[in-house]
Amino acid sequence: MKTKGIQSNEQNSVPVKKIRLTGPFIVFLLVILVIATVIVLVRQQNTRAQLLERQSELNEQLDAVSKESESLASQLENVNNDDYIERIARDELGMVRPGEIVFDSASDPIDER
Repeated sequence: MKTKGIQSNEQNSVPVKKIRLTGPFIVFLLVILVIATVIVLVRQQNTRAQLLERQSELNEQLDAVSKESESLASQLENVNNDDYIERIARDELGMVRPGEIVFDSASDPIDER
């Protein structure tokens, strides 16, 4: 029993082309897939190598900065030490205590003979 508005699927069907997955076509797709996978893996390895090299450089910089930080911390501890302050005043600024006599051996006439 058919109604007027509905027609049979067999009468209105459009022929559909079927893609046959034959052996050579499947092999071709697999080769393309393998090539794409290899390209992705090679790129990832290159990126990984670059990142490891960068990490090594940054670790070296970190070590250098850590050593400098330790040195500066040590110097900062010495800044408030009276012996350190006196040594700097004498050695670098040429200061003397009141009543001290300074002998300058560089201008000694004995050395000129």
